[in-house]
Amino acid sequence: MRQPNVPRFRLIAAVSWTLFVLVATLTPGDPSPGDGWFAALPDGTDKIVHVVLFAIETVLVTRWLGFRSIVLVIVASLAIGTEIAQVWIPYRGFEIGDLLADGLGCALGVVIGRVSMTREE
Repeated sequence: MRQPNVPRFRLIAAVSWTLFVLVATLTPGDPSPGDGWFAALPDGTDKIVHVVLFAIETVLVTRWLGFRSIVLVIVASLAIGTEIAQVWIPYRGFEIGDLLADGLGCALGVVIGRVSMTREE
């Protein structure tokens, strides 16, 4: 039997993570990337971050709304919108690689979300 507060918790979790994704992807970049903490990480780490961000986003939205095509529309819109918006953010930019990593994260999130929902039933 489900707890009555579970849907509200799932909504709060999905919205909170979405806000985190927006802050993480739309905050101006470091003008001297060679000096920042991110520069110490291996090449390609930012793509892994994109995969993880959007996998978690997709799982949370799937857990909130159930597995429906609207989930993919919501998360894909977020991915595309944040990449396009980065064109106007200082020291950020649109990258096809980031968008592909976001898409991979969405696909991974769909699989994880479906498996977690199946196990709950």
